[in-house]
Amino acid sequence: LYVIFPRLSFNFTKCLEYVWDKDLPAGTIITSPYSENIKLFVVESGTDNAGKWAFVERNILEDYKKAFGREPGCVGAIAIMTDTDNTQSTAEANYRELKVGYKNEK
Repeated sequence: LYVIFPRLSFNFTKCLEYVWDKDLPAGTIITSPYSENIKLFVVESGTDNAGKWAFVERNILEDYKKAFGREPGCVGAIAIMTDTDNTQSTAEANYRELKVGYKNEK
């Protein structure tokens, strides 16, 4: 899941990327090898939960401040992707009940 914070110049656009990684432990935050403006948050790790539904809840504001050290601008887009282009492996994912809102919002 990507949360994109656009800027007038594309070079200043920031992005939070939430990922499930087979090797990196949950809680890890790394900078993308493609851009220092993309921060990856590992929210699920390993293969124990493969084939099961995973519930992930994040505070995007706090994650942004943790990743970039300041308040974000407005969210411009949210993108959902499943890919393995960097690992040359395969993956399959299903998504349901995606909610974006405020804390404790029903």
